[in-house]
Amino acid sequence: MKHSTPFEFLMRQDELHFAISRAQQDAFLMLKLMVQGEFDVSKNRLTSQSEVFGSMRATLLDKNMTRSIHT
Repeated sequence: MKHSTPFEFLMRQDELHFAISRAQQDAFLMLKLMVQGEFDVSKNRLTSQSEVFGSMRATLLDKNMTRSIHT
């Protein structure tokens, strides 16, 4: 088994700390989205799935067309 240097040990600890912090941030953002969604539902601000995906599809197609024209 290879012994790591103190620097290597600290680097691994730093990477672990970063990964944990990132996971906590992601979890917090997911909770914020859930709360916002529940609030929207309670205020009857709803959009059908087909409208949402249709809008996203149109936006992506428009961006792809614009990108291909400029390249």
